[in-house]
Amino acid sequence: VHPNGNILFTLFAVVDVDSGVPFPFDGEWHHVASSYSLADGGVHFYLDGSEVSFIPETGAFKPPGTRQLDIGVQFTGLGRWPGDIDRVRISTAALTPDQLDSVAAEVKPVRSDTTIFFNFDKGSAPYPGDGVQPAGTALSTADWVIDHPPFVTDGDPSKVTDTPSKVAGDLSLQFGGKDIAAVEDPNGVLNLNGDWTLEAWVKVNANFRWRVRYFARIT
Repeated sequence: VHPNGNILFTLFAVVDVDSGVPFPFDGEWHHVASSYSLADGGVHFYLDGSEVSFIPETGAFKPPGTRQLDIGVQFTGLGRWPGDIDRVRISTAALTPDQLDSVAAEVKPVRSDTTIFFNFDKGSAPYPGDGVQPAGTALSTADWVIDHPPFVTDGDPSKVTDTPSKVAGDLSLQFGGKDIAAVEDPNGVLNLNGDWTLEAWVKVNANFRWRVRYFARIT
C-alpha cells in the first residue's frame, strides 16, 4: 500500500506501480490482486474480483537477489504489515477475473501455473505451501523468522480464526506490525520473467496510520 493509501504493485523487483485506486480501510476482508501481462504491456489491478485499474509499464526484469518471499514486510525490514493475511497466491500467468481466488467462501484449487499458494490452515509453523515443484523441491515451508538478518522481529505472526471464508477450522495470519515471515526460495521458483499474478485476502485496521506497506514481496 502506497503512502497515499493506494494499492501498489512492485514489478521487475525494482518498479513500484501505483494503481491510483485507494484500498478500502474499513476493517473488513478484501481480495486484492495485481496481474502483469507482457501482451498488454502493463499491470491490471483487481479489488474484490473486479478490475479497478490498468497501468502501462514495461521494463527489464531483474531476478530476485535473495531468493526469498517476504510476507508482512519488505526486504529492509521496514514497511511492516499491520493486519491479517490469508490465501496468498503467486501464479506464472496473467489471471483473468474469473480465475482469481476472489470468492470468500470458495477457495480456488491450485492450478498448473500456481507457483505458490499458502492458506495458513496448519495450526503452527512451518506452514506447507502448494504449487509448482521443480526438480522435486517446492517452495514448500516458511521460515517464520525470529532472528533472520537483516530483519528484526518480535516473533511469529499470530494464528487467528477470523478468515474470509468464515468456515470453522479455517485460519489466517495476523501481523501486529513487528512480526514478519520469510519463505526461502533456493531453487529460484520465484525468478519470474513473464506474465504473473500476485493475489491475497487482506484485512487491516481502519484507523491505522499508513506509509508504504507490503503484504508480500519477492526479494
